[in-house]
Amino acid sequence: MNSVLPGLASRGRGLGGFGRAGSATSQGLPGSEGAWILMRDRPSESRWRLAGRAACRPLLVLLLLALPAAPAPAQTVQGQLVHRQSAAPVEGALVLLLDEDGATQGGYLTNQAGRFLLRAPVPGRYVLRAERIGYETVTSESFALSPSETLNLRLEAVELPILLEELRVEGQQRCVVRPGEGLELARVWEEVRKALTVQDWTQQQGLHHFQVARWVRELDPRSRLVLSETRGVDRYLARTPIRTHPVEDLLEKGFVQPDGGGGYIYYGPDAAVLLSDTFLDGYCFRLSEDEENPDLVGLAFEPIRGRGPPAIQGTLWLDREKAHLQFLQYDYTWSPWPEVRGMAEGRVYFEEIPGGTWIVRRWWIRMPLVEERPFLRISGQPDLRVVGIREEGGEVVGISPGAHPSQNK
Repeated sequence: MNSVLPGLASRGRGLGGFGRAGSATSQGLPGSEGAWILMRDRPSESRWRLAGRAACRPLLVLLLLALPAAPAPAQTVQGQLVHRQSAAPVEGALVLLLDEDGATQGGYLTNQAGRFLLRAPVPGRYVLRAERIGYETVTSESFALSPSETLNLRLEAVELPILLEELRVEGQQRCVVRPGEGLELARVWEEVRKALTVQDWTQQQGLHHFQVARWVRELDPRSRLVLSETRGVDRYLARTPIRTHPVEDLLEKGFVQPDGGGGYIYYGPDAAVLLSDTFLDGYCFRLSEDEENPDLVGLAFEPIRGRGPPAIQGTLWLDREKAHLQFLQYDYTWSPWPEVRGMAEGRVYFEEIPGGTWIVRRWWIRMPLVEERPFLRISGQPDLRVVGIREEGGEVVGISPGAHPSQNK
C-alpha cells in the first residue's frame, strides 16, 4: 500500500516564506557624513511651600501616602532630521539611539515634519544614527544624557544620487563576506540593509496591525499548475503578518530539520536572520543580474563552502531606479532525498508604505510531497516518488495603525 510521508515541510505551525512551513499563524551600521547641532534643555526645579497649622500635617502625610508615586521623568532626546541643502524635513527615516557598546536602545521613524522622540532607559552616553534609502547615513557625535534630562538635536542628511541604474554586472563575480565600503557590492548591500532594518524594526515595534489572507495549494510537480487550493482570511488583526523561527536555531540546526515523524520541515529566512552577525559571517555575497528583468539588480548570497548544517541560497532583488528592495527568492542547498533536489523554494515580496515603513506584503514557500512504495525497496532503501508540491503562502490585505514606540514607554 502506498503512503505519503508525513511532515514533508508541512508539520507544525509557522509561515510560508519566512519561517517553518505549515499552517501559518498571525503574528555594522556604518556612519557617514552629516551634521548635528546640540541644544540642551534641563528640567527646571519646582518648589512649593506648605501653609497652615501643624495639626493639619498628619492628614497631609496620610493623603500623600495614599497617592500613587508619580513615575520619574525619563531622560529624552528629541529633534528633527532635515535635508542639508533645502532644510526640508526628511520623513520616514529610522533614527536609532545607540549606547556606548553600539547596542540599540530605541528607535523612531521620523514623521512628516522630520521629528523624532527617543527615551533612553538609563542615563549615560549615547549616539544617534539616522538612515533612509536615498540618503547618507547620519551619525551624531557621542553625547551624555543626565537623569531626567531632555536633549534637542538637529540632524542634517545629504541626499544620495541613485547609481544602481549605471551598475553593470560583468563576468564571474567573486563571492565576498561582509562587503566593505567603496565597492559596488557594498552600495547594493547598504540599500538592502536599510530596507531590512526598517522592516524588522517596524515588525518588532508593532507599528501596524495586519489582516492576512492565507492559502494552501497543491501543485503539479512538473508543470506547477494548481491542482487544489484552500484559502482563508484571518479574522483578527495580527501585530505581525508572519512569524519566523528563532535565528539561533536556524543557523545552528539548519533550514531543513527532521520533524520526528520521518519527514522534514523547511524553514525560510526573515530580516532578523539576514541581518544577524552569524548569517553575515557564514555567507558570502555577489552581484547578480537577470536578463529577463533588466530593471532589477540582485544581491546573491550563498553559504561559505564546507560550513554548517543545511543552508539556503538566494537573491535579494532591487529596483535600479529607486534602489528599493523588491523581493527575495531562495532555495535550499541540501535535500533529504535525491528525488526532491531543487523542488523546495520560497519567495518574499517587500513593499514601502506611506510614512517610510517597510512591510512584507506577500510570501510563499513550496515543499515536495513524496510517496513511499515499500514493495519496490531496493537493498533496503525506500523507493520514493514525488506526488506533488505543497505551497503555503499569505498576503497582507488590510493594514491599520498600531502603537507608536513613544506610546509604549
